[in-house]
Amino acid sequence: MIVDQTKAEKLTMEKISQMLEETLPFQIRPTYSVAGDCVEVFMEDADHYAEYVNCWLTVYKAFSDKRIVGIQINNISKVISRS
Repeated sequence: MIVDQTKAEKLTMEKISQMLEETLPFQIRPTYSVAGDCVEVFMEDADHYAEYVNCWLTVYKAFSDKRIVGIQINNISKVISRS
């Protein structure tokens, strides 16, 4: 998905975390990997598998029902520098 920066609010990791905390009844803890240049966020503790979406996003889906239980934002330094 391509977001038109002229129409959409520029998001920071702090803003994304704040929005998720406001909408979800549990606490999430984003983690940053310097080596992988990515941020991972899991919304629940479930057995899962990774599904590559594109060079920017990987989603983690539960084995039991394929619901999304986490995400990985790849190339985070490029994402932040574009905002």
